[in-house]
This record gives sequence, C-alpha cells and structure tokens, in this order.
Amino acid sequence: MIKEIDIAKPVEEFFEDLGFTVRSEVKGCDITAFRGEELIVIECKKMVNLKLIYQAVDRQEFCDSVYLAVPSGAVTRSNKRSLNKLLKRLELGLIFVHFMKNKTKVEVIFEPKENRRIKKHRKKINIIDEIKQRSGNYNVGGSVGKKLMTAYKENALEIALQLKEKGALSCKELKDLGTSVKTYSILYQNHYGWFFKDSGYGKYGLSDKGIIAVEDYIKLKRLN
Repeated sequence: MIKEIDIAKPVEEFFEDLGFTVRSEVKGCDITAFRGEELIVIECKKMVNLKLIYQAVDRQEFCDSVYLAVPSGAVTRSNKRSLNKLLKRLELGLIFVHFMKNKTKVEVIFEPKENRRIKKHRKKINIIDEIKQRSGNYNVGGSVGKKLMTAYKENALEIALQLKEKGALSCKELKDLGTSVKTYSILYQNHYGWFFKDSGYGKYGLSDKGIIAVEDYIKLKRLN
C-alpha cells in the first residue's frame, strides 16, 4: 500500500537534482524547495480531494509556486481533464509519481503559474530562515506520528554534541565553537531536558537523556 512518505521521497530527490535546497515538514508543509529567492511548496497526498486543494491554495499566500504530488493512479482518465482545468485555473502545478516494479518516476504534468499575489511575506521569510538553519533534510514529507527535526532542535543537538565531545562548557565557550546565537536561550529553557548547569562554575553539562539524544543524532547525520 502506497504511503505519503513513498510519494514524498522521490519528489524530494527530483527537486534536489534541480538544484534546490529541500527540507521536509517545515512549518506544516510536506516539502519545501528553496533556490535563490524562490520558495516552492509541494503537498503530497495519496489522492486528490478538496482538503488537498484547500491546503495548496493556502500555501499560495506565502510561497512563489505550489505543486500537488500524487500517485499517477490517483487520477482517473475520466476526470483528468476536469482536474487539470481546475488546477490550472487555481495556478497550481501537478506532479505524478509513477510506481513501477523496481523504481519510481516523477513526472511534472504541468507547472504552476508563478504566484504574484503573496500576502504573507513574513511567513515566507520565516520558512526560508528555517530551511537555512537546518543542515540536512532529516524529515520525510508526509510523516505521521514521528518526531520531527526543526532548526531549534538541531541547534540544541549541536550544543549537546559539543558537550558530549568536550565535557562541561560555558555558553561563551559553546558559541566560540560555532553553536547558535540562541545558545543561551536554549540552555536556559532546557526544553528537552538535555542539559544541566554545573553549580558555581557557570558551565553546562549533558544529562543522560541528552547523551541518548545526541547518540541518535550522530546516527542520523551518518545516514543523511
């Protein structure tokens, strides 16, 4: 049975081959692709329905182009013409993912019309910032029920990685090693429970929970 992550993976690779920086599951978007100042969103679903179309139209408020990506069998020959007409009227693009015996093939049926009516420029900037702060594409579009990598979480993991390798360090020492400008806030809030402050020394150490998290992060980086 085809899952949304099965659709997303070849689409991610397709846009990477076109020279885009691709990051998945960014602020609710299945796939984001960024190149220069161009931001594209691709929503991946097993079938075309009104919910998917509403979602795609909503994305047009803050990105340059929006595609729908579905399995080729999701659109029957009898309704293909009407669907194409509707999507073109809405200035959306359509991608088919063909599932063959030993491989998948991504086919762009038609391109979206470039969106010149972006309303939420701040949201576009926030998404681009999130993409730029992620060092790799550690999520898969269409993931359900899985813990997602965000820029904030990756920054926290980079801090944890330094503490695991070098022992207790101060905030200044961590920033000198290249950790995020938000290092102090991340350590102070300790959102994930990975850090503790050495009493009287102003340095931070790594909890047992943090050690497990950073070991998982190292494995993930090797796979990416």
